[in-house]
Amino acid sequence: MQLDIAGTLELADIRHAYRWTRHLQQQELRATSPVGLDRRLFGAFFLAVALILVGAGHVFVALASLLIALLLLFPGMAYVPRDLYWQYVLAPSMYREQANLFQLRWKIDDLGLDLHDARPSERRYAWTDYRGFEEDEDGFFLYWWPRPDDDPAELGDREQVVHFLPRRFFTTEQAAEFSAFLKAKFPAE
Repeated sequence: MQLDIAGTLELADIRHAYRWTRHLQQQELRATSPVGLDRRLFGAFFLAVALILVGAGHVFVALASLLIALLLLFPGMAYVPRDLYWQYVLAPSMYREQANLFQLRWKIDDLGLDLHDARPSERRYAWTDYRGFEEDEDGFFLYWWPRPDDDPAELGDREQVVHFLPRRFFTTEQAAEFSAFLKAKFPAE
């Protein structure tokens, strides 16, 4: 396989890759440490306390109890403000300031892929640099990050690798070929 693709990542692509990253990392965390009965019971307890406090007219204390209950029952809610801030405040400002960095050219072959950006900068990624991939109607998402149970001492200074290749960079035939290649390279776990 030999593919050359190029294009400019848009802000929507960056947000899509960010949400994909968060979703996959949250799935891995939930798989390694599922919500236990203790968290559910404490969440239900604080919810009941909030209802009793509302009935007694202590609205502010009830809101605090409700917040604790929601964070115990839905711990991912704690990250929503940070995620929204990053996607809708930080990412747009970084995109405006460094727009030329998002003009990318990829050379894809059987051994890996070369990433060229507008700085000019070039980086080679072998297929072993990635742990898996995801695909949807918008594009292909290649990733590696430490699993929750990985030993940090064994990882050394290895950094997270996340690449989003929008489907619009590919022709229909190239997208089908790349999809088949990725499915053969990274079989489903």
